[in-house]
Amino acid sequence: MVTIDVAKRKLELTVSVEPSGVEVLTLVVLTGHAPSDAAGLKLPVVLRLEGTSWTEIREVEVEADGSFSYIFTPKRAGGYDLSVRYEGDEVWGESLAYTSLKVGRIKAFLNLEIPERAYARRDIVIRGVLEPAETHYAPLDS
Repeated sequence: MVTIDVAKRKLELTVSVEPSGVEVLTLVVLTGHAPSDAAGLKLPVVLRLEGTSWTEIREVEVEADGSFSYIFTPKRAGGYDLSVRYEGDEVWGESLAYTSLKVGRIKAFLNLEIPERAYARRDIVIRGVLEPAETHYAPLDS
């Protein structure tokens, strides 16, 4: 009897985020690369906010050129770890790639306009403008 050991191929994964530091509710693009002959593989994207557990947020598919990407919108401030992991199969071995992201709070300013004089027992009008005036929301699953 002859036994042949067939080694699994190494699946080299890389990931990065752009930009690497953002404010809450800003679009972030996770991009990555795998060997082009891994096209069609489905890779889970997982993240965790510091102090929380890992959560799968999406599954991405490796394109013909080996690339994959995912766009998401962090909803809370803090440090995020993002990872793409493949558990392996008959051909490819287990692989993991990760990166990090810093998400800051939205910087808001309140500008108030008040009258120079106020008289007893009379109403006054105070006007205010909160900036930024609008926030653009994007769906979590883009």
